[in-house]
Amino acid sequence: MNDAQNGGGKAQNDAPGSAAQAGLAAHPRSEARPGVQAQRWLIVSASAVLSSVAAQNYVCYSRPPGAAATEDAATLTLDLTVEDARHKTRLQRNAARLKNVEINERQVVWSGYDVVSRLQVIWVWDFYRILSHVALRVVLPPDDAEDVNPTWQQTVEALRAVEPGDVVRVSVRSSCGDILQTHTVQAPAVEWVPGRGRSGSHEDKAEDNDG
Repeated sequence: MNDAQNGGGKAQNDAPGSAAQAGLAAHPRSEARPGVQAQRWLIVSASAVLSSVAAQNYVCYSRPPGAAATEDAATLTLDLTVEDARHKTRLQRNAARLKNVEINERQVVWSGYDVVSRLQVIWVWDFYRILSHVALRVVLPPDDAEDVNPTWQQTVEALRAVEPGDVVRVSVRSSCGDILQTHTVQAPAVEWVPGRGRSGSHEDKAEDNDG
């Protein structure tokens, strides 16, 4: 994907609907076509207490005035790791690049999509509830797929293997303060098909963005 202190808030991943309530039901746009299998996603989501001071500092001080044109979306570079209860790594993405898709006084939403692994990462800083929400979503290959690359397959297998008690670690290093968040997973990954469940207000904002 080119593009706080640890907290243990209650996870919001009982089902895709609960993820929507947390503002995580954003998805790349897809249109159903007659005779074409609907695109399916595998989703893992979790929440934790937000390192609000570090996050606020990043928003306020990470980019000097005039560093980018106002029409350019801000970007966030992070390291992401999914570990099991024994601290064995299931999935790791270093220097993942997410774009800012929404920012207001209540929350900041970041989203990044990796074309090779078909993985979307959504990270929400919810200042209103003082929570950090993270969602990992991978496109599931069609039943008759013959072009599934190893990275895509490994990503699907990693999210399928996630169990309650696993952790999703997200870290950002910056000159205005590091952000370290550890989210404990409360439920296994769930399958979701766009249009067949509830979706959140960020549906059209966290689209595919690979660069």
